[in-house]
Amino acid sequence: MEPISLPPVRATAFRQLTVSLLIAAAAVICYWNTRECEFVRWDDTGYVMGNPLVTGDGGLKSIWLDVFRDKPVKLYYPLVWTSYWIEYQYFRDSPAGYHVVQMVLHALASVAVFLAIVSLGAPLLAAATAGLLFAVHPINVASVAWIAERKNTLSAIFFWGSLLAYVQFRRNKGIWRYIAAIAAFQFSLFAKTACVVLAPILLVTDRLLDGKWTARALARTAPFFGLALTMGLLTASAESQNRKSGEPLEWLLRPFVAAASLVHYIVKTIFPVDLVPVYQRWPASLSEPRYWITSAGVAVACGLAWKFRRKF
Repeated sequence: MEPISLPPVRATAFRQLTVSLLIAAAAVICYWNTRECEFVRWDDTGYVMGNPLVTGDGGLKSIWLDVFRDKPVKLYYPLVWTSYWIEYQYFRDSPAGYHVVQMVLHALASVAVFLAIVSLGAPLLAAATAGLLFAVHPINVASVAWIAERKNTLSAIFFWGSLLAYVQFRRNKGIWRYIAAIAAFQFSLFAKTACVVLAPILLVTDRLLDGKWTARALARTAPFFGLALTMGLLTASAESQNRKSGEPLEWLLRPFVAAASLVHYIVKTIFPVDLVPVYQRWPASLSEPRYWITSAGVAVACGLAWKFRRKF
């Protein structure tokens, strides 16, 4: 496979700034009315007002350093709890302030999406469209209007920021860009451990840019995989003490559920109807037709992508 050169970034800094402001404004306008919302009486209270890590006397020390102790909240999201702790010092039990912060974080994440795609060499219009869709798409309503979903809005900023810094490093070198990418990745993990997916994304990005698997690419991405593994194990240990959703899925079933989930969210992105905060859990059985249908679809899509990879 031939190496791929990143297209040059043709958008000027002024145009990028202008589009960034427009995307941020669109996000704020869409979610402006969330200022009037209350706490969602589902788990907003448990995450904020009923969370001793936020309202207790332990402060930041308890949030960041007491992970190995028996805590009232057995989830290790230190960056999320820190954001709540700071807000609690100002807003106390007034939900408006928390909603405003959530809205601003979503606006920043939308801008980060735009800038990351621009850095990959995408045309300005395409990158702007992606950032704008992320800002206003209905599928993000739960993440913005639901304060307990702070992990999504906060992690997205650092996830896309890490990708942006890494691509800039590949373009222009500079060790500080590489360090910034690692630091942003770590902060994304402190907000949501699911961001571990960025590590293989960066490795595949290097594979495309270099045209082959190289030891240098493995060395460059090794810190990302190390952080991902560490935070994954830490989170699994913490959450295993607080499992509330029944028995875990069998390992054999998990790839099928992953394929079905991928297709599910693609469909919801294209056709954003009947959106709900939490979807009903699917049957934990290989006899469920959706697992086989979606897995076959994903396999065919991957096969076609591999077959025609040289044409893109």
